[in-house]
Formats: sequence, C-alpha cells, structure tokens
Amino acid sequence: MPKEMFKKVDLNLLRVLVVLTQERHMGKTAERLMVTQPAVSKSLKKLREYFEDELFVKTQRGLSPTLKTIDIYDEIEPLITKIENSVYDNDSSKKPIFRDVIKIAVSPHFLSGIANELLEEIRKISPNTQVQLVNFNSSSIDRLVTNEIDYAISYELAKKTKEIYNHPIVKDDFKLIVRKQSLIYKNNISLNDLKSSRTYYEIATLIAAGWNDTISYAEVIKQSYLANINVVFRTELPSAVINIVKKTDIAFPASKFLLPENDPDLKFVDIDFVDKIGINTTIYGYFHVRNRHTKMINELNKICNIIFTK
Repeated sequence: MPKEMFKKVDLNLLRVLVVLTQERHMGKTAERLMVTQPAVSKSLKKLREYFEDELFVKTQRGLSPTLKTIDIYDEIEPLITKIENSVYDNDSSKKPIFRDVIKIAVSPHFLSGIANELLEEIRKISPNTQVQLVNFNSSSIDRLVTNEIDYAISYELAKKTKEIYNHPIVKDDFKLIVRKQSLIYKNNISLNDLKSSRTYYEIATLIAAGWNDTISYAEVIKQSYLANINVVFRTELPSAVINIVKKTDIAFPASKFLLPENDPDLKFVDIDFVDKIGINTTIYGYFHVRNRHTKMINELNKICNIIFTK
C-alpha cells in the first residue's frame, strides 16, 4: 500500500480488514472487535469504497478475501499486530496469551503420547483455558484457514498452501513395536534383514493425513528396496494397532512419542535405516499466516519445542 494512502485511511478500518480477513465471518469479527454486525458492515462498505475493490465475496463457508485483500493484509497485518501488542504491553489489563478455549489438531502418531504434557504446559501459562485436542485429518488445514483450529502438529504435508506456515519442532525416531513374546525380532532391524529374510514380515501402519495416507512408507520400502514386507493392516486408530500387535506377530513401525517403552506386553525394536532412505520424519507445528506474530502461536511453538525435546 503506498505510504500516502496509509496516511489517509482510518486505522480502525484497517483493523476491521485484518480481523475480517482472519475470521472470514461478519459475526465473529464483530464479536472480536466488540462491536455490532451493522458496524462491521458499515466499515466494510467504507473499505470497499476506499480501495475500489469488493475485498470479500460471500461463499458457503463465509467470506472469501479477494487477491487485493490478501495483498493489503500481508502488508498491514504485521503493523496492526505490532501496534496492538505495544498497547497491551503498556496496559495493566494485558491481553491473555490463550483464549478461553483453544483447539489443536495432532497427528494420531503422537497425540496420546504428548497430550498430558501439552495440557500441563498450556495450563502453566493459562490455568483456566480449555484445551481441545482432535485428530489431525484431511480437513485440518482447511480448518486452520477458517479459524476453526488454532494450531496443528503433524509430519511434513505433501500438499502445502501459502496461507499456512510451519514451525519445525523435532526429527522423529521410529521404533518397530512387537509383542514381548515374539521370537521373530531382535533388538534392532536393518534394511538388509528385510531384504534377506526368507519369510515376509507382516506390518501394520498408522495413517497420518497428508503424510502417508496415500501409501505407507513400509510399502514404499517394499517397492523400492525389494524388502520382504506385507502391509496387512492400516488404520487411524493407534489403539487398534496396539491391540493387534499384542495378540499376533504383526509389527508396527511407530513414532517414539506414541508410547513409553515400559509397556510389559511390548518390545521396542530399533530401526537403523529410516534416515538412510530419505524418509522425512520431521514433526512440524502448523498455523495460519495471519497468526504468525501472535503471542499464542509463539508460546505454542515454544511449548512444542519443550515437550518434544525432553
């Protein structure tokens, strides 16, 4: 936006544009700004006249910003956020870091393993915040865009969008989980073991949306390295896989964050070749570009760094 235009426009109108771009809903925008919907509509009319653009078009899911709106937003959002943060930092009634309710989508590969620590770390900062953890699935990125989810934690996504930023947290290590009584598996397994075995290793895998939902990496290894592997079961439910593993000789390649290695019924076998074959097991935190400068996202990034690197 040219500087002379910025000097003329009302900063309150720009704040409406920023929040409306984030919420994409008149009612939610009015609620956040603590004004009426007619007031938001009136501000939008002024903005449309000023920028000579429709700015937002109605869709089934709410309001969709035009390309011009996105360009304006990218330029002014950091400035508006900086001004707001400066005001709050000098105000005795500071804005809370977390809202009353925050919703985080987490990959089933480690949701159950980090849930308690994630809750504890958030409650240290905001004891009264309700934390909602949901499974990361195929709609999670869309829900980040529409503000239905605040943050997401998963592996690298095959499909990316400019609206979503990612924060690298940690590189995951996978273990092969088998039943304690299994005589098939020793303390570690190599790619050569999988290739030279006279029998096929039966594998169950956990589906992570956007990462291995089309094909499991076990099947990729089978095809690329002629490994003696049969993937016999796939699911989004860790409990279903663990139940099967405990009763059969089916093995389960799993995140080290899924279960503690003290389960009396299971054995954890080291896999020594994941890095060598180029599988990206980095865990990322995902959030919408509109929130990249907020204290909430900064704190969630820090919290994830803490709980995944203990």
